[in-house]
Amino acid sequence: MAAISKFTIVTPSYNQAEYLAETIESVISQEGPFAIEYFILDGGSTDGSVDVIERYAGQVESQQWPVKCKGVSMHWSSGRDRGQPDAINKGLRMATGDVCSYLNSDDAFPPGALARVAEAFERYPQSDFIYGDGEVIDEKSRLQWVWLARPYDHRLLTSYHFAWNAFPNFIMQQATFWRRSVMEKIGYFDESLHFALDLEYWVRGGAAGLVLTHVRENLGRFRMIQGTKSLSSPTAFWEDQLELFRRYHGVRRLGKYFTYYYYNVAKYKGFDFEATAKEGNAVLKRWMDFPAGERTKIELAARYGLFCSALLAALALQQDGENAKAEQLYRHCIREDGLLRAHYLAVLYRIRCLLGTRATALMDKYWNAAVAWYRRTRIDYRYSDPAPEPSARAAPADTPAESLRKIECELPGGQRPSEMSGLPKISVIIATCRRIPLAIECIESVLRSSYPEFEIVVVDQDPEQALGKTLKELFGGDARILYVFQEVQMLSRARNTGMAAAHGDIFAFLDDDAVASEDWLWGYADAFVKIEPAPGAVAGRILPRYAAPRPRWIPEDKAFLLGIYDIGELGRPMPEGDLPVGANFAVSRAAAERAGQFSEDLGFSYARSSATLAGEDSLFAIQVKRCGYSLYYEPRAVAFHLVPAGKLRLSYFARRNFCEGVTMVTMLFLAGGISRASCPGIVAYHLKSAAYEIFRACVRQDLKESRIPGARKLVRAMCHCSQSAGAIRGALRLWKLGAMP
Repeated sequence: MAAISKFTIVTPSYNQAEYLAETIESVISQEGPFAIEYFILDGGSTDGSVDVIERYAGQVESQQWPVKCKGVSMHWSSGRDRGQPDAINKGLRMATGDVCSYLNSDDAFPPGALARVAEAFERYPQSDFIYGDGEVIDEKSRLQWVWLARPYDHRLLTSYHFAWNAFPNFIMQQATFWRRSVMEKIGYFDESLHFALDLEYWVRGGAAGLVLTHVRENLGRFRMIQGTKSLSSPTAFWEDQLELFRRYHGVRRLGKYFTYYYYNVAKYKGFDFEATAKEGNAVLKRWMDFPAGERTKIELAARYGLFCSALLAALALQQDGENAKAEQLYRHCIREDGLLRAHYLAVLYRIRCLLGTRATALMDKYWNAAVAWYRRTRIDYRYSDPAPEPSARAAPADTPAESLRKIECELPGGQRPSEMSGLPKISVIIATCRRIPLAIECIESVLRSSYPEFEIVVVDQDPEQALGKTLKELFGGDARILYVFQEVQMLSRARNTGMAAAHGDIFAFLDDDAVASEDWLWGYADAFVKIEPAPGAVAGRILPRYAAPRPRWIPEDKAFLLGIYDIGELGRPMPEGDLPVGANFAVSRAAAERAGQFSEDLGFSYARSSATLAGEDSLFAIQVKRCGYSLYYEPRAVAFHLVPAGKLRLSYFARRNFCEGVTMVTMLFLAGGISRASCPGIVAYHLKSAAYEIFRACVRQDLKESRIPGARKLVRAMCHCSQSAGAIRGALRLWKLGAMP
């Protein structure tokens, strides 16, 4: 993909002249090999903002401003508009840049931000959005804390942290950029939203299957000051958030979100529920134009949430020792709706009353400790305290690839790390057959790496050997590319052929429909060099490249069937039960020599009738573990795996899970885990398991859940039953033949 040649930045402005100059300068002072197109849409300011804009626009137009990029064009207007989203959209509709973003008139970009963004888009050509870390500053631009984002998580962004009563938005708007093509795919910002318009846009992009990539770079500065929209009210964001919850979870689940909405309003009102109901019900005006049936459901959910929030308040008051007021709230709820006696909050309140003060204090202590641990390790693990200098940026020490690159920066005379640190040579093994465009894209992504010691072993299984001719035409005599032809069309044999031809210390396997990130090889090298004891195999992070929007019914725990593997951005030993996914993993030569070859009884092959039998990668990893080696997860070794539209259908999931069941039995037999005598037990277990999954899908699990199962529950049950059917089929075959496959 071509380099980024132009940025379009839009600033909506209204009566913030005090900070506007800093905002403008942070944009037009950016340095890099690109042009900047800058739109300022002022809403009719009366505080001198227009004078500030005119001054800078005049300097840019007369070329008095010292431009540090390929050119700056500045366009502005001032007049009444319909608010911030309207102003942003006006600017974006005029955009001609390759990459767009908006920057509020009190925020700023740090120096070099756009250059880092351009580099990130070149490094991750499949990405539609790039977002980074940033700094939260005060009215005098002093650092308050460092905002460290995390990888995109659609489920988390459309949910709520009920355990500690907080929204989960971890994407910093000031540090987020997107390709202009994004607006052609999902449109512009929702002008009905005024507080969560940015979050809704990120979530809309994620729901449409667009790729949002986080980079650990300081890309934005967010000014948090009193009087701004963000701090206008403790419940300012709730109206927009409730609408997002409705869109992505449906009216049926709005009750629990209304519970926390009213609870936060009640805290603001001193737990005066008459005032809470009066102010809180104002949010219902948003849905006044909805059909009567839909509006009634929302009103019922709001009423349910109001009473549940009173129960939540009763628990909070009980913890604070205000037992009389807590009991009054509890009894009021029960009088209004007797069914609430069975609600878990009411039950918890009565239990706390029976346990007494000492027992509940102990219970609260352990509960709060558990919540704090979970929040620290799973949610806030990337956040840091204020850095000593405004330019400092907190990040985990010795991140993969970065630590090796620091060595290169410190070497005298421009020596490369391979000349002094003895980096291992990596052999990238790519097995392919009749997919020339995908294979070329895959090879080019590896060649973009700055890692000094690697080779690419391309194992072609196409009888016509057209790929070999194409490689000669495109890459000439590039010594890093080794072309090998194999007659038998079998994935496991192709991988074995690749290992036999490879010369490296590490074998890195990459599917031909995957694209490696620039740091892919550095990540693997870092894992094998630095981890002690050295792992035998390392699983890379696999993110999707969707050819069509991902359906919402796909369960998260079945994403691995699409060739996705993502357990976060912290390197760690692989969780027990997890095994590397063949689309992106690496093994040391020493471990491979001890573990043997990939089993040719498994893996995709046209040479067998069971062409879709998989699991050769999993069995190989098991063999590595049995040789005494550990398995490690390296998040910097990122590959982006193509997910074609055909894999986003129910029929694929049913068929794929069936094959997964057959594969599981076959793999266990080949690994020596089961025998013919195990077959009756396998059949009995999977019959019971399938029956239980059907029961779970069709019977409600708690009082808040509808009797009608949701799409994901049905799909999860279908997947489980299909896998059980495959396992039963494999067990019956083993019983009949006495051997597999």
